[in-house]
Amino acid sequence: MARYFPIPFISLVASLAMFSPSPAQATGEHKMTPEQQAAMEAYTKAATPGPQHAALAKQVGNYSLLIKSWEAPGTEPMVENGTATRSMILGGRVMMESMNSKMMGQPFTGHGMRGFDNVTGKHWSTWNDSISTGLMTTTGSCD
Repeated sequence: MARYFPIPFISLVASLAMFSPSPAQATGEHKMTPEQQAAMEAYTKAATPGPQHAALAKQVGNYSLLIKSWEAPGTEPMVENGTATRSMILGGRVMMESMNSKMMGQPFTGHGMRGFDNVTGKHWSTWNDSISTGLMTTTGSCD
């Protein structure tokens, strides 16, 4: 007489076998090689917010904007009001900015991010807005 094992039963047994801890996992012992330890330390150092990130955090807040733009030198400026909100994201690693205003009487929204790359030692920023499909990026030092 042939035995019949339902598929759900077989799946359960297979899952238990696959996800059962091995002896090394059960004891929580996993020794990193010196190379792995050095890599982990480098990753941690690269990911840790520092004084440059703290300086960005000082700019967090809600802002009222008065925007003046000129069509040509010597002409009167067009004046628009707007708002901007800056907040820190990703555990204090990146400052995000959202802006709402008008430009030439039309709605204008923009979004940017600013940060400091611990690996390159450079500040960076991105910006995109409602009057373009492009992305502006900058990198450099900050005095």
